[in-house]
Amino acid sequence: MFIEKYQWFFAALSGYSATSLLVLTNVSPDNFGFWLVLATIAFSICLPVYATFSMTYWIFLKYKVPQKNVALLINSPKSQQATVYSMYLIVFGSLFLIIHLSYLAGVAAVIALYFSKKFQSYCLHKVGITNQWLDTVERNPGNAPNLEPN
Repeated sequence: MFIEKYQWFFAALSGYSATSLLVLTNVSPDNFGFWLVLATIAFSICLPVYATFSMTYWIFLKYKVPQKNVALLINSPKSQQATVYSMYLIVFGSLFLIIHLSYLAGVAAVIALYFSKKFQSYCLHKVGITNQWLDTVERNPGNAPNLEPN
């Protein structure tokens, strides 16, 4: 059941945000610089957002909302926009925390993120997921075309 997977995914991101904030509470005020302020702001926004997402999916499960209705919600532009922006925020919060520890580690993390995204694109391409396929799925969420591996 995909609804439960979404619930646990967002609960994990909520937990990550909360843990990051707890770690930041142990930083001495003398060491609290620009990058940690940005990281704190990012995680402070992510925590309630992901907790709300997780609770929403829990409500869907509790009240047995049909999967088709939830799929339509997930594929809605507002839902996708909220998810994408919150994902960027948690990535930036993590990068800001790493950069505070070491500029070199921050550069390494950005390079690793770049190559991870390249590898993700390669994997999606290999199994047949293209921009055209994604556009078709967005227009018809319940009627995804067959994938043709490359």
